[in-house]
Amino acid sequence: MGERGQLQKELYLARSMTDRANILTVSLRDNEPKWHDLKFDVGMCCEAALRASFEAAGEIGARGEVSILLSSDSVIARLNRKYRGVEGPTNVLSFPAYSVTSRFESEIPALLGDIVVAFETLVEEAEAARITMQAHLAHMVVHGALHLLGFDHQVEAEAEVMEQLEVESLQSLGIGSPYMESSLRG
Repeated sequence: MGERGQLQKELYLARSMTDRANILTVSLRDNEPKWHDLKFDVGMCCEAALRASFEAAGEIGARGEVSILLSSDSVIARLNRKYRGVEGPTNVLSFPAYSVTSRFESEIPALLGDIVVAFETLVEEAEAARITMQAHLAHMVVHGALHLLGFDHQVEAEAEVMEQLEVESLQSLGIGSPYMESSLRG
C-alpha cells in the first residue's frame, strides 16, 4: 500500500459519539492529501463541531450517521455544478439524506446526510479572515450539519436563526463568532 493509501486509512474514522445519550456516528474520509499537512487533529475537529451543532440545535438525542468528505476545490466545484447549477467551488456543501425507516434501525443508524468541505477555499477564506484553519473548518462543519438538520439561510429570518446556532456551536468549542470577527458568510 502506498503512502497516500496509508494516510487515507489513518484519517478515515467511524465511531459513535456515545459519551452522551445520543448515538451519532461520523464517517470521515478524504480525497485531498493536503488535509494531512494540517497541524491539528482534523478528525477530532470535525467530530467536535458536528456534536456542537447537534447540541445547539437541540438534537442531543439524535441517532444516525453523518459522512464528512474532506475534499478539494475541483471536486466541490463539480458537485456544486451538478447539484446546485452553480459554477465554481464553494467552501462547504451539505446533502441531507431522507432515509426511510428500516427494520434494522436498531442495529444500523439512519444516514442523516453528507457534508463536503473544500481545502483550498477554506485556506483562502481563513487567511483572508485571519482566523485559524481549525476554527474555519469547525465553522464549516457546523454550518453543514445545521443544513442537514433542516436549517437554511436563504430568508433573512432563517439566516438569523442559523447564524445564532452557528455562534452557539462555535462558542461551545471556544471559537469566537465568525460574524463578528470576519466578513465571511457561509
